[in-house]
Amino acid sequence: MKKFMGPKETIELYVDGEAYPQITIDSVAITSERIILRRTNAQQSKTDLTVYQYSDITGVGLEKGFMRSIIRLRVKTGGESMDSIRLPPKLAEQTLGILKQKVCGITSPF
Repeated sequence: MKKFMGPKETIELYVDGEAYPQITIDSVAITSERIILRRTNAQQSKTDLTVYQYSDITGVGLEKGFMRSIIRLRVKTGGESMDSIRLPPKLAEQTLGILKQKVCGITSPF
């Protein structure tokens, strides 16, 4: 992930999908400037990167689950769209706290 980052950008949270078989993403990096999602497209045998600047995210929500929780991102890209990140519950709560602070300026109790 470091090769995709700017010179002053720092990683605040990194989740490697290989360590968590219940998630459907290769990795998630939450940096000081944006969120970077790496997914493998099995049909095309390639890796896709999705990058969201915090200014492009208009809402963040959490659906809690027992084995995994889903963070929903509402993104403004030529109209409103949604993206989701499936993570283990404790990591999802930690991620939600960081994202709420970055996107909304809200400090989360998690």
